Amino acid sequence: MWQGGKSLHTRDVVVICAAVGVRVWRQQHLQSIYSPASHIRIPHLTSASRIRNPESGIPYPVSRILNPASRIPNPESRIFQSPMIENPPVTEERIRVRYGETDQMGHAYYANYLYWFEQARGTWCRSRGFTYKTLEESGYFLPVVEVHVRYRGEVRYDENVLVRVWVSEIKRAAIKFEYEVMNEAGQLVTQAHTWHVLMGSERKAISIPPQVKEMLGRSPNEFN
Repeated sequence: MWQGGKSLHTRDVVVICAAVGVRVWRQQHLQSIYSPASHIRIPHLTSASRIRNPESGIPYPVSRILNPASRIPNPESRIFQSPMIENPPVTEERIRVRYGETDQMGHAYYANYLYWFEQARGTWCRSRGFTYKTLEESGYFLPVVEVHVRYRGEVRYDENVLVRVWVSEIKRAAIKFEYEVMNEAGQLVTQAHTWHVLMGSERKAISIPPQVKEMLGRSPNEFN
């Protein structure tokens, strides 16, 4: 057999045909993979459309998707669990606005709300039988990694505001606290949330261990 003026042996032809056949089969097979969890057809397993790690957003390698052993759903995985907490118990903290917490216009200075949220989180912990101090003494830390505040109304000096706090989401290594600030008239004046990442003694993010999950999941009624 001749190709481009060169002779090809029968053995070379067989190898070429086999390589082409494997490539065609692989392409067709990858275009008809089904998700084992939902049986939804995945048209093309490209880097833009492959199943992605829910934490890092990086696509899983094709070898992991094709491996039957990796298809078995892990009930502890975030893919099969909703981190949202339905009807979470709310903790309330009363705060009297001090003169030093106001600005030149007489309003509570916007950054001081973060101190109020911190105080409310401390009350949230104590109502569940532990303190942030005892958490640190156990080798765990919960630094704030994200803050979002929406100011809907004004708060002035000497007002006795009510800060409401609850945990709305618990993920593998992160916790979301949400807040509402009510004025003396009972009007909602501020909404906010903070994200916290659990860190160990080496100051690196770690998965929330069972004992910490148990503490976070306690009912405040058990310790009041």
